[in-house]
Amino acid sequence: MTSVSEPSRCEYVMQLITPAACSEDPDELFKKLHPEL
Repeated sequence: MTSVSEPSRCEYVMQLITPAACSEDPDELFKKLHPEL
């Protein structure tokens, strides 16, 4: 977890970094990982 904030009472925003989630387009990521296909 990289940051946590409470913009409103009882409302939380958390930011985290994990290799299990990515913001890249899944199709583009697949092409990079499997160029042979």
